[in-house]
Amino acid sequence: MRSCIPRSLLARLCLSIGPLLGISTVASSVHAQGNIYGVVQGTNLVSPPATDLFWMGFLNHSDQEIRIETNTGAGYDGTNWFDDFQNYTSHAAGIPYDYFFVNVSNGQALHLSKTVPANSFQQENILLAAGSFPARPAGLVAQVTSARRINLSWNSQPGMTCHVYRRVTSNAGVFRRIDDPLGSLANLGVADSFFVDSTSDGISDYTYVLIAQNSSGNFSAHSATSSALASVANAPAVAAVMPDSGAPAGGYSVTICGTNFDVAGASVTFRGIAATDVAVQSPVSLTCTVPAGSPGFAGVVVTNTSSGVASSPLTTGFHYEGQAFTRGDVNLDGSIDVFDSAYLIEFIFSGGPSPLPVDEAGNVDGDPDHIIDVFDLVYLLEYTFSGGPAPPP
Repeated sequence: MRSCIPRSLLARLCLSIGPLLGISTVASSVHAQGNIYGVVQGTNLVSPPATDLFWMGFLNHSDQEIRIETNTGAGYDGTNWFDDFQNYTSHAAGIPYDYFFVNVSNGQALHLSKTVPANSFQQENILLAAGSFPARPAGLVAQVTSARRINLSWNSQPGMTCHVYRRVTSNAGVFRRIDDPLGSLANLGVADSFFVDSTSDGISDYTYVLIAQNSSGNFSAHSATSSALASVANAPAVAAVMPDSGAPAGGYSVTICGTNFDVAGASVTFRGIAATDVAVQSPVSLTCTVPAGSPGFAGVVVTNTSSGVASSPLTTGFHYEGQAFTRGDVNLDGSIDVFDSAYLIEFIFSGGPSPLPVDEAGNVDGDPDHIIDVFDLVYLLEYTFSGGPAPPP
């Protein structure tokens, strides 16, 4: 009768009780492509803590799918590592395998490269050594922009590229590479610190992980994972506007930096007034043309078009230069009333003093030509005496 004990547990039992019974820890069986396992030690012949040792593996010289120590049927317990070849899609005896082990506390590492054995249990002890392995990627965040797109961002590492992997969260099995679905090791991965997963189904909960690669072809310890529920869109965030100030007339281009911008399109407002020529360059950067506005700070808001989800305003994100004013309060007494109408009549028809504190205060209707004329006077009179619309900001 065949045992119902999982292969991963059998491997660990072999490691634990084999030496006590005076027998080899390599089991013999007719079952093929089973567990690989062994003891992990550093140069001091001491096993690293479970919190410090990370590994990842793939078969057939392709990282189209990978397994890490947190997968079902895999692990590292502070002494022994183990994996099960049968959890890979392709696991025939004789095909090559590669495992990369990294101790993140001291940088010691090892690349194990052999072929899948025909026996059920294969012992491979790991003796780590100093090496030039990349630093573990950090700061991975997954954010949903729309039903079809999920933005990934992480901390940049100069000189390093990243391979990007995904799995459905409920499936604790293999991760599949999504920056190169064919898993070509000749493709060094993503050089930027962001990636757009455009293959979301709009429903699933996905888990992502990164592995960095250096110019020598060595792989880092995998990053911490980050998950995102594809059916729930996250808001973009505005971090900065460059340049962060300009003339009230607007009409010039700025770059807005932030996170979770939808590369398929977004809109931007400055103090509620729409910017034009919005172009999303990446999940973390877009450009637009600033609208006209009155002097003072303007809150900047980015809204992703597909989801309709808006950022919180960056309240001091942009500053229109010049002295602050209120349209229509041309005598600068703090209110808009009959005295402002009399002041404007004097200015337009009798060469009286200019509106205060700047001429634009007399552009009551907010006309983009910035000319102060009888139309501004009519606008002001209608607002003051007939309940007409208030002067624009």
